[in-house]
Amino acid sequence: MPKPGVRMTTDRPVARKSVGPIVKLELGKAYTARKGSPLRIQWGPLAVYMVVHLPQVVSRTAIVHVLGPCGITLCYAADLRPCNEPKFEEE
Repeated sequence: MPKPGVRMTTDRPVARKSVGPIVKLELGKAYTARKGSPLRIQWGPLAVYMVVHLPQVVSRTAIVHVLGPCGITLCYAADLRPCNEPKFEEE
C-alpha cells in the first residue's frame, strides 16, 4: 500500500554549492581587521593591513595574502574591513 503524501514524478534538480557573497577587495589598499578576527586579537584594533595577493574569485572564505605588522600573513577575506582614510580640509 503506498504511503500518503506528495510524490515526485521527476528527478530532483541538483542544487549548486553556495560560495557566499563576493567580497570587494583591491590590491594595495589599506584594510583593518574586523571585530572578533584572529588578526585583531593578535595585533590589536589599530593594525593596518595591505592586500598583496588575491585569488581570481574572492568570496568570504577565500584566503588572501596581506602585509601586516609581522610581515606577510594569510587571512580570510571576511576578516578585512576598509580602513577609514583621514579627510583633510582645504584652507
